[in-house]
Amino acid sequence: AIMFIAIAGLGISTQAFAQTTPAGIVKAFYKACNDGKYLKAERLVTKDSLERLADVGLANSLSAYCADLTERGTLKKVHVLSEKVRGEGAVVRFKFVYENGSDDEGREALIRRGGVWKIELLQAGDARFQLRAVR
Repeated sequence: AIMFIAIAGLGISTQAFAQTTPAGIVKAFYKACNDGKYLKAERLVTKDSLERLADVGLANSLSAYCADLTERGTLKKVHVLSEKVRGEGAVVRFKFVYENGSDDEGREALIRRGGVWKIELLQAGDARFQLRAVR
């Protein structure tokens, strides 16, 4: 029983740690998007990102952004290709694999504010722009 508790505790702390790295934040964001948990996804992006969504016609609708990039909740896997951290900024490159077998590559820029990593959506070269160029 003690061994099980120790293993279970390790799994929880590893999962919590994974969501504190830039790559972990990106994976958590797209999982929340794919699962339709938009409030959870919203907490993983900067306030500026939400304002940029409004500027491009997606006002109050992170759900439209998420639905587009996850192909309406059919995202099967996010493979992290690289994670580069420099000071308070990071770039995560990844590959999406969808249920229909198709895949796309993209990248997200992140910034650390108050010790917490947040995604900067709609930056030049981020997932939305990279994925649209590939399709």
